Amino acid sequence: MSHIERIIKQNFIYFVIAALFITLCYLSLLRLDDFYFADDHYRKNYGTTGYTVFSRYTAELLSVIFTIPEWHAYDYTPLEQVLAIFVMAFSGLILNSLFIEKITVFSAIISAFVGMSPFFYGNLLFSYGSFSMSVSVLFSIFPFLFYRSHRVFFIISIIGVLGTLTTYQSASGVYWVVVIMLTAKNYFYDQINIKRCVKLFCIATLAYIIAVAIFRFCIYTPRFSHISNEALALPELFNGVIRNIKKYLVFIYSFVAKGYIGLYIIFLLLVFSLNVLRCQENQFKVISMICLLIIIPIVLIASIGIPIFLSEFPIADRYMLGFNVLITICALVGFLNSGIIYRIFYLLFAMQLIAYGNIQGNIIGEQWSYEKFRLSMALSDLSPLIGDEYALSFGGNPVFRASFNVNAKNNSFIYGRHKNIISLLGYPGYWQLIVGRYIPIRKGNVQCDSDKGKVIFSSVYHNIYQKNRCFSVIYKTVGIKQSSVDSTSQASVSIMSQ
Repeated sequence: MSHIERIIKQNFIYFVIAALFITLCYLSLLRLDDFYFADDHYRKNYGTTGYTVFSRYTAELLSVIFTIPEWHAYDYTPLEQVLAIFVMAFSGLILNSLFIEKITVFSAIISAFVGMSPFFYGNLLFSYGSFSMSVSVLFSIFPFLFYRSHRVFFIISIIGVLGTLTTYQSASGVYWVVVIMLTAKNYFYDQINIKRCVKLFCIATLAYIIAVAIFRFCIYTPRFSHISNEALALPELFNGVIRNIKKYLVFIYSFVAKGYIGLYIIFLLLVFSLNVLRCQENQFKVISMICLLIIIPIVLIASIGIPIFLSEFPIADRYMLGFNVLITICALVGFLNSGIIYRIFYLLFAMQLIAYGNIQGNIIGEQWSYEKFRLSMALSDLSPLIGDEYALSFGGNPVFRASFNVNAKNNSFIYGRHKNIISLLGYPGYWQLIVGRYIPIRKGNVQCDSDKGKVIFSSVYHNIYQKNRCFSVIYKTVGIKQSSVDSTSQASVSIMSQ
């Protein structure tokens, strides 16, 4: 326990530094008022958590832990995000202690990348769930505080992996990333005997297998919804895993290919590799390079975790927690024995992450205000038309504010990120849930079909169609020509509800 006490007490100032840098990334997001992301709308409207349907029982408990005995999903933002930031700062500090024995101000800033990363931004958008998502990362990292005591490490690893699987399965690759990278660091950099390294790897692997087996046969329940957690059937296992790996790597490539952040990530991987090779004797440098070329693809695949075995493999920034931890570890190892140039480089990198984070928050805030404005206009025009019995539906072109369509094109990275966020806001039922906070979607026994009927009202913002007592609001794209929004973007960012 002395190791843990040293991290908590002696390095508290470094925890504060890491938490501060992470917080700076999200200042514009934390000040957003009345913003809800994807499933947040369901929890806001109905007060139900809904985590157990995906076997996320620990997340269910964490979502109501501050309101027990009331089992109700309350909105306590920005406290939810602040707690998530603290958890990620502590997780980064643990990684720091594992890969850099002496924690410094600069290494604390580097470890903050685990929370500053663009791959964590999507998680922190959630007003309901960001805390549990961050805890899932901590569950996977915490056991390694005890890796020097194999018996204790084995038991806590089983508990930790089970905690991750019952909190947020997309973080299940974090444990594998730390196992592989810590083993590689112990062997290549610290020159620890290969038998001890193999023993640690085998113990960790056995603990992970046991935890996954317990989860699979005692806890896991298949779920068929807009997101499925159904596992691949045995005959489809090989082809399905290969397909999921390709999808994952293509997503990473598409992300890295956009903007300067991708160049930073490539640079971190190169510095990591060169720093590992620098500590090898000349006769082993070639062998070490070959080993690194083998290890890097393996750890990339391992960072996926158990979602690699899903029949419907989900892919989005917020599912990349394993890759996020991998890049953080590469940055930490690259920091070892590094000079002033690397430190300046990382400070510039950190400042760019802070800038990007706040730009994203401001864009989302403006977009959210604009969406509520468009909705208020639609409801105002509907109110004298609908009467006592009606059914409402919403759809139409992308509801981007005009300035976004013009300005975001100047930065493909920001445009792509924001486009993905808006597409997630537009999952089926999104508009119904928002409208339902202001007016019932349906009153009376009204039956509708796919025919919208005829236009009864038209404005610059939308058309209103009516057939019997069924009303459809179809949004228009405002401020730019329709041709300037490419067909791919329309498909990706459509806010059509159903």
